[in-house]
Amino acid sequence: MAETYHKVFVYGTLKKGQPNEYFMNMIPSVEYLGTAETRTKYPLIIGGEWNLPMLLNREGEGKTVKGEVYRVDKDALERLDQFEGHPDFYERTEIDVNLTNDDEVLSTVKCWTYFIKDYSEKDVKQEHFSLYDSAGCHGLVYDARENDEHPSQS
Repeated sequence: MAETYHKVFVYGTLKKGQPNEYFMNMIPSVEYLGTAETRTKYPLIIGGEWNLPMLLNREGEGKTVKGEVYRVDKDALERLDQFEGHPDFYERTEIDVNLTNDDEVLSTVKCWTYFIKDYSEKDVKQEHFSLYDSAGCHGLVYDARENDEHPSQS
């Protein structure tokens, strides 16, 4: 029986150069496919006591969000679900993203991504970002102690 593969869009701490990149590197079956951007707008905020990047499932609001696409097998997807606290903290949902090279769209693919499950209207009113970087000029540095406190969430 052939192995089933999935595509996953990451927009936060799991991206290359970000605090939890190590997690993606620990899973042998994870394959980086390239940069991408959501086809539609979503609010990407940085919040909570750990300064977590959180994508809100409010299609059409916010900005198009830049990230990366990875190809993963079933085991890797399950490990990502656990890391992200799916389905209790983040909720995995399939969306369309554009694979890109610089700002040129190469193709559109369906990918799993993780939306924060619980948020308030106050969260929606926070600044929306199109690109997450823990060391960005926003000054909201990701607190890696969150991994110790909640080892199944990013």
